Amino acid sequence: MSFHTHPMTFTLVGINVIIHALIFYILNSLYFNVNLILFKLSLNPEAIIMAHEWWRMFTSMFVHSSLLHLLANMMALLIFSHIMEPILGSKRFLLIYLAGGLIANLIALCYVGYFAIPNYMAIGASGAVLAILGAALAFFRFVSQRDIEKQKIMAAKQMLSRMLVILLLQIIADMFSAQSSFIHHITGLITGFICTHILLTDQYSDHSAK
Repeated sequence: MSFHTHPMTFTLVGINVIIHALIFYILNSLYFNVNLILFKLSLNPEAIIMAHEWWRMFTSMFVHSSLLHLLANMMALLIFSHIMEPILGSKRFLLIYLAGGLIANLIALCYVGYFAIPNYMAIGASGAVLAILGAALAFFRFVSQRDIEKQKIMAAKQMLSRMLVILLLQIIADMFSAQSSFIHHITGLITGFICTHILLTDQYSDHSAK
């Protein structure tokens, strides 16, 4: 992997790492209240609905509660983007990433509001990252059903074996992060699958017709 072949992956990882370093190392060393900063950037229903701070839907995707939380998400992103960004292209890759994160936040917001869960706060890129995992699953479904390019099929199968590692890291990160949410994970996964299914349908329909 290199910036030339995976520009969007390295850009997203860089943004997440820089924001984490800025909050936990630079601002913290200057005696800023880190917990308050995280709260101001987090997904919080009261702030979003009552105070109309809709920008939290976006900012919450780029902050993490700990170094372990950050590493788990960025390692997952690097592993799955290794194959998926070249396949999807950088623009569609970014579209799926952002769609997964934003839709996961929206569904979480509705879920928390419906069940009246108090003091809810969520941060992290897990919804967006698992959208890339969903994209990988959709891709594997297409190539396995259509027997297209054996090399891509093998790559997709290798990706599925890595999935267990990623899910384990996500579970470990969740254990140490009160701000992680299972609803983000499953919603991001489904969003990535559906978006990729739509994007790849036209592309692989030509192959199946041959």
